[in-house]
Amino acid sequence: MLDAPQARHPGKLRDVHFRGFEFAVPEFPRLHAGEDGVATRAPPDLGEHTGALLKAAGVDQAQYDAMLGSGAVAEAAPNAFAWAAVRRET
Repeated sequence: MLDAPQARHPGKLRDVHFRGFEFAVPEFPRLHAGEDGVATRAPPDLGEHTGALLKAAGVDQAQYDAMLGSGAVAEAAPNAFAWAAVRRET
């Protein structure tokens, strides 16, 4: 879809750099008149907010540790792509 000529018009896509990868994402619309739009940030790592979210939901540390130990939840780890194996073209 992003290869379609319509998607390549100026202002339709924004380049994102994440963990050594570069890819294009659709540009978000402006929020209010006069603003330049939503700043592009790298997506959060899978598990980056797991602890904070579960603690906010009332999960105590012992329960959280048990969840981690069982594999029910995961925390982000540097250079780990929990959602898919990294494949680089050679």
